[in-house]
Amino acid sequence: MLFEIINFTLPAHFTHMTGRHMSNQRHAKIASIRKVSGYFLLLLSFSLVVTPIWGLISFLAVLMKPLGDMTILVFLAKSAGNKDFYELLSTGITLELKIFALAMHVILFVTIEFLLFHLHQLVSCFYDGDIFNQKAVSHARKAFMLNLYVTSTLLIFEAVGVTYALFFIGDVNAGRVGGLVGAMLDTIVWTGSILLALWSLEIGVALNEEAELTI
Repeated sequence: MLFEIINFTLPAHFTHMTGRHMSNQRHAKIASIRKVSGYFLLLLSFSLVVTPIWGLISFLAVLMKPLGDMTILVFLAKSAGNKDFYELLSTGITLELKIFALAMHVILFVTIEFLLFHLHQLVSCFYDGDIFNQKAVSHARKAFMLNLYVTSTLLIFEAVGVTYALFFIGDVNAGRVGGLVGAMLDTIVWTGSILLALWSLEIGVALNEEAELTI
């Protein structure tokens, strides 16, 4: 009889303690997510204000660059692996390159602004504790696609520049080729990681909706 009491009493007590421990862990994680999300919201809010100002300053800086004989392809070739774009533009650029650079500045900074907006909305869902819902998934998808457009475009420009430098200018630079390969691998790894996170979020939303329908 004593063994029967132990067999029925201990599991119930243990289950209660385990459930309470898991509940405490869950609340602690929710509090941590809310805290970290709050910091990200502040950073993203600041970025949403700074990005248009930075974009306007960059646009005016390109607009003031002197005209010269540097073409678009030559600029892409020289800028591959070189991050000082504005110094290259200062050497004198063609009107076509200036128009191209101005257009790319507008497109880039507008895209970044929309990307930051969707990230801000996504993190807001995390901050509110409302993670697994269609709103969060929608903003996550849009942020992923915008990020993919920016990184892919920049990678294509770099590839065109390196190819033109190698085959038309004769500027054989192993560092540029290695930088291009490294950028490609980095883009593939990060894109794959973000895509896995997005799929996990979508699965979580689907499971959450199924649970609500079951209840």
